[in-house]
Amino acid sequence: MVRIIGHRGARGLYPENSLLGFMNVLKSGIEIIELDIVFSKDSIPIITHDQDISPFFLS
Repeated sequence: MVRIIGHRGARGLYPENSLLGFMNVLKSGIEIIELDIVFSKDSIPIITHDQDISPFFLS
């Protein structure tokens, strides 16, 4: 069986790891979304592919 997975929420069509991307992946009929979660020093989960949060993401 072949399964199509929305990697980081249809990255390339929508901002990666965004709610907009995830919602549109589900509307398109894709059943699986792959995303990356890292934890901050105070154990808050953050959806991002990178292991560190650079100022680029905070602007």
